[in-house]
Amino acid sequence: MYFSLLGAFLTSACVAAPLPSWVSSPPQDSLVALYGIGEGPSLNESTQQALRSIAGKLSTRIRSDAVSQGGISGGTVTRSYQETVEAYIQDIKLSAYNVRQTELVGGRYFSLVEMSREDFVRDTQLQLDNLEAELKRKLDWQTVARPFERFLACQNTSPLIEQGRLLTLALSTTALEFDASTPLRRFDAYQNQCDQVLQGVTVHLQAEPEFAPLAEALGRELTVRTVSRGRADGRLELSAKVTNREMFGSKNAVIDLSIALLDDRNSAIARQSYRLNGVSMIGYEAALDDALRKFLAADGVERVLRDLSLR
Repeated sequence: MYFSLLGAFLTSACVAAPLPSWVSSPPQDSLVALYGIGEGPSLNESTQQALRSIAGKLSTRIRSDAVSQGGISGGTVTRSYQETVEAYIQDIKLSAYNVRQTELVGGRYFSLVEMSREDFVRDTQLQLDNLEAELKRKLDWQTVARPFERFLACQNTSPLIEQGRLLTLALSTTALEFDASTPLRRFDAYQNQCDQVLQGVTVHLQAEPEFAPLAEALGRELTVRTVSRGRADGRLELSAKVTNREMFGSKNAVIDLSIALLDDRNSAIARQSYRLNGVSMIGYEAALDDALRKFLAADGVERVLRDLSLR
């Protein structure tokens, strides 16, 4: 029995299927195409992994290009920027790819994917052209004249500027004839244009004294100068209804908080509502403070800014 089991084991080990040659020695990238190898429990997952492999190559080259060109973030590609590049390149459409080879080995699927450089360059260039057209429209100060409108336009276009830089660098890694320096200078000009706007805009913070800590925290995170009195280009208004309750000997504060972003004509640009809860054994004022502390500790400021499209 022992020898028969050992023989069966050795036989199964000896007949284990080897990996395909195109897995151990995949095709080299060329001027025509990029290649990726993927492995997974299903054909779809192995294909997606192969596409991620291609995206990983592009992100590595983009980081290299960003460094060599004096790149983004003052010539220093930080870890945060590297992670942004890698996350974004995964989302860039890897177009016109073909699954060249597939094979099932030991219950695992292997895929060889080929991506056309020409088609990728064409589709990425189209995305870049559309993005620049949108930037020109949103940052046209002849049609967007009031300071607060310009502030809002810049808040909405900052992600587009960063996206444009990444698309530009993606093109520079795949199209040898593509000169990234000219479009990168244009995106720098857009950013400088918005930086000048943000330096001149003021926002009035309006809140009851007990909510001053939250208002001040929001003000610190805004990209513009905040004031507590006098004329301003816009207003961030905090109002709240506080309901005090006593339960089992503890003091509870339930805060229905409303935060509104208004322009210089008192028109609401955005408004969001939040419910905060705090508890204290001391008193209702301490319960309110507890509610605000918990909201701030749970990244409440970042949440508010996102909800108001200020991030």
